[in-house]
Formats: sequence, C-alpha cells, structure tokens
Amino acid sequence: MSQSGIFPTDEWVSVSNDPDGKPIFLRFRSGEPLPDRKQEFTALIVVRWKFDAHDETGLPDQTTLAHMNQFEERIFDACDREGTWGSGVAVITTAGQREWRLYAPSVDLFMSNFNSELAGLGPYPLDIQAFEDAEWKGLEDIRSAVG
Repeated sequence: MSQSGIFPTDEWVSVSNDPDGKPIFLRFRSGEPLPDRKQEFTALIVVRWKFDAHDETGLPDQTTLAHMNQFEERIFDACDREGTWGSGVAVITTAGQREWRLYAPSVDLFMSNFNSELAGLGPYPLDIQAFEDAEWKGLEDIRSAVG
C-alpha cells in the first residue's frame, strides 16, 4: 500500500444501509493521517451536490452519477497527488444528495486549488461550507455512527 496524500495508506471503508427504502451509502478513510499533517489540516470543507431523485430510492440517474464520480475523482485525486491543499476523507450519498468531506490547511488555499482543478468542467450544483475542526469531528462522527 502506498501513501495517499496526508494518509499513510489509501484504505477506505464502505457501509450501506436502507432504512425505509431510502439507501444511505458511506465511504470513509479507515486510517488516521500522519500526525503532523492532521495538526496542519484543521479546516473541514463540506461540499454538497443536491440532485433530483431518479426513482423512489432517491438515488441519482446514471448521467448525474457519472458527473458526480468525475467531480469526485478529479478533486480527490488532485488532493492525494499534491498533498498540500486538501484531503478527501468521506463521501455520503443519501436520497437527493451526495456530500464530500475534506480537510485543508486553510479555506482560501483549498478554494483556490479546488477552483483550478475544476476549470473547464461543470458547472456543478455545489453548496460548499467550511468549519474549523482541529479535532477532526467531521470524520469521527461518521466513524462513530457506523460503530
């Protein structure tokens, strides 16, 4: 296994649930980032993409799913390759929405590189929020929810 951005390995956990016929899919990093990098990456960036449900499950149609996957690969690959401005840690897909959680050393640095990586792609229907999260609760909350 090779290092992936600020993480010593690129290991992910996938979990799904189907309460009331509305699937929930979670993917998140199983390991911890390198300690000095974790202390540096204290800004939690939450990116949400709302979509029209394809059917009663609330999931996207194949075209929307392909666009979301293209977006995710572009951003997560760039973060891991460069290892300086962001690190993707979780992806949550629920009825009508996909959410990505990333950590960064600063919101400004993240947004500058994020926008550069997406130049010429999209437009994407994104809602972006940022929070100070030195304790990495944004990842820990997901891990705790799945036990």
